[in-house]
Amino acid sequence: MNLATPKRRWLQFRLRTLLFAVTFSALALGWWRHRQFCLTKANFHEDMEAIYRLRGSIASYREKTDGGLAALYSGWKAEEEHFENLADRHGNTGKAFRAAVFRPWLRLAIHEPE
Repeated sequence: MNLATPKRRWLQFRLRTLLFAVTFSALALGWWRHRQFCLTKANFHEDMEAIYRLRGSIASYREKTDGGLAALYSGWKAEEEHFENLADRHGNTGKAFRAAVFRPWLRLAIHEPE
């Protein structure tokens, strides 16, 4: 047995390397979570936009097909405009969340519709 050569340890690294690895992994996981959050919100708002656009088109369709009854339901035009406004707001919010995926500071300025 040779006592002059010390036994080398497996996986030696510096503290600086460990700190760099921990920092990099924390940034990567934080960005990944931010990305998932923004994409989930963007998908939700895009789906809501499609739903409100469909409801607005249904209100418009009812008004066009009812003929004489349209005068009785004068609120349909207001209902259609309301759904159109909601669809626009949700569409803009969905686009804002998609833009915020790679620009996290934009997420702070997004005001979601109620």
